[in-house]
Amino acid sequence: MHEVVHALKLKNQIYYNDECEFFNPEVYDAFQEIASVEIRKIKSGELTVFRINAGIDDDEFFAVALETFFEKPHEFFDYNPVLYGTLVRLMRQDPRVWVKK
Repeated sequence: MHEVVHALKLKNQIYYNDECEFFNPEVYDAFQEIASVEIRKIKSGELTVFRINAGIDDDEFFAVALETFFEKPHEFFDYNPVLYGTLVRLMRQDPRVWVKK
């Protein structure tokens, strides 16, 4: 899943134009703002719901965040509901609906 997420992000960067919004740019910008706070937490050694390599850079954080979003949605939501909600809007789905707690 991790590498697929990198490909999704690259596809968005290549194909985004004024006619096509693969990722809603406003939602993605909101995600980036919240993500920068999480990356700083990871780099400072704070415990988060994300794997340590999420702190490498924005690309890695995005990939790890989406892995966590799909694999551990309830833990992610409990940890940071605002960031989780941003990914719900970005991905247009909520895995908590179909993954039992």
